[in-house]
Order: sequence, then structure tokens, then C-alpha cells
Amino acid sequence: MKLGIIGTSEISRLFVQGAVETGCYEPYAVYSRKAETGEEYASHYHIRHVFTKLEDLANCPELDVIYIASPNSLHFPQAKLCLSAGKHVIVEKPGMATSAQLEELFEIAEKNHVYLLEAIRPIYNPDLAVLKEAVAKIAPVHYVYLNYMKYSSKYDAYKAGKNPPVFSPEYDGGALADLGIYNLYLCVALFGAPKSSKCFASLLDSGVDGVSTQILEYDGFNAVLTSSKISVSRSPSEIQGENGTVTLEGPTSLDAIRLYTRDGGETLLSTQRRSSMYFQQKALARIITERDAAAYEQACDRMRCCIGLLEQGRRQAGIRFSAT
Repeated sequence: MKLGIIGTSEISRLFVQGAVETGCYEPYAVYSRKAETGEEYASHYHIRHVFTKLEDLANCPELDVIYIASPNSLHFPQAKLCLSAGKHVIVEKPGMATSAQLEELFEIAEKNHVYLLEAIRPIYNPDLAVLKEAVAKIAPVHYVYLNYMKYSSKYDAYKAGKNPPVFSPEYDGGALADLGIYNLYLCVALFGAPKSSKCFASLLDSGVDGVSTQILEYDGFNAVLTSSKISVSRSPSEIQGENGTVTLEGPTSLDAIRLYTRDGGETLLSTQRRSSMYFQQKALARIITERDAAAYEQACDRMRCCIGLLEQGRRQAGIRFSAT
């Protein structure tokens, strides 16, 4: 598939590297507001075309799929433009700010016979199946703690009075949207949609959250999901069951999954594989090229659930974002 790219950030570079490794994509065109930035990016991946007008990228007839890695609040209008032009879209997490935006895009995608997919690595990681098997062994589950707390490289700039997108309500920044979304997706992948959800946050002066805690209620247990852009956690994520405990280092790459049995046994279950980006890009390409309607419907249902929980959490915690 010929791939168009919106955004030249580090996550965009990692996505394209993984896409090239799969052999399923040909990076063909990139959009950047500044021609020199786009040309520098294109030189790394032998990309043929650099566009400085978004409409030109969306309407490029050779493109099959467009990957969107712009600031969060731009996902909706950019995806709408590309879907309306008849292009499949892969959008970085979080896909959208609100459920209403998401449903509008699904309608446009259906009308134009294309797919809208979200790049969310743990869902397509083969070790997710390993984690599910481990959780089944310790069942019934009684408590879940998932955390992704990482000091942002942009936080010092924010404290110095600058306005990096990740800490700006204009761009739908904050810990919950940037990191907490991984916790949400992993929890929903393991246990399904919760009965209820409540979110609390420590807000920065900008109006976005530096730290957030979301509590999901399930039958028989609660899941506590924490995220931070202004501090670092040294604690692993943990799933406690009646017959043991499962830990992992993080919700993105599912590193260092360990099973602790109730009698004191310990087993490292993670395997050495290719990068989680590789598996994500491979899976997304397969869904699109094979027109796997069942897998696409499952992906859409996950997006509906998790974007809904994200939107609800922001409102409950008073986190400012552009769609409000």
C-alpha cells in the first residue's frame, strides 16, 4: 500500500520504520507545514512527494492509506478530510476527543468504503495473548492496577512558559489522553467494557491534567488506572487474582510479563519478538488489504468504548480540551 503521512514527530518516524519493516507499505508522500521539515523527513525514507497543503495530500490519487500523527485536536478534521477523499486512515491514539466526532467519521468512512483505524500498540502485540492466558490462570481477578507514569521531555518547556501541545488544551493534551489511553485499551482488551467509570486528576494551570486516575468498576473487582506526564512510577502494573498475581512493566509494549503463583512460583512469560510497532503496522495493513470486516468491526467497537471512557473521564475530572 502506498502510505501518506501527516506529521513528522518522533512517533511518526517510529511508525514509518515499523511500516517499512513489514514490507506492506511504501512511504509515498508526507505533509508538513514547512517544506524544509517535510523534505528532511522524506530524505530518511526515500519518500517521493512532500506536500505543504493538506488537501493535496488527501487528494493524491496514488495513495491508499494515510497515517495521522499530528497533535490530538487535529485528528478529527484531518481524518475527516482524508476519509472524504476516499483514503483509508490510520490515526494515532487517541483517535478522537469525543464519541460524536468518532461516529461522524465512521459514517464518512462507510459512505466512502474505506476504513478508519487507530494506532494502539498493545492491542496488536502478540504478547497480549500471553497476558490473557496468564490472567486466566490466576482467576478470579480481584484487583487491577495499571500505570503509565513518565516525566515528559516537554514538561520543562511548559514550566518555562512555553506551550507544547502535550500540555495544551488547544491540542487536547494531558496525561489521560497521551498515556492513560493505553491503560484504558489494555483494560478493555482484558476485561471488556466496565459497568461504570470515575476519573480524578491533578490539573495544571493550562487546564490539562499532569496526573490522572481513572477507576473502572467490573463485577467482582475494580481497575485503577493511573497516568502522569510530570512524574515517574517505579512500580509495575499488577493484576491480582485468587490464584496468583501477574505483573508487567508497562501497557504499551507489554514488557516483562511475570506470573506469580499463590505457592510462591515465578515465571517470566514475555518473549523476545520484533518491535510492537512492527506487529501493529502488520495487523493494520492486513485488516485493510484483506477487507477483514470482522476485525474492523471489533476495532470500531473498541474505539467506541475507549474514546467514550476517555471523554467521560475528561469531563468528570474537569480536564480542558478543544471539543468542549
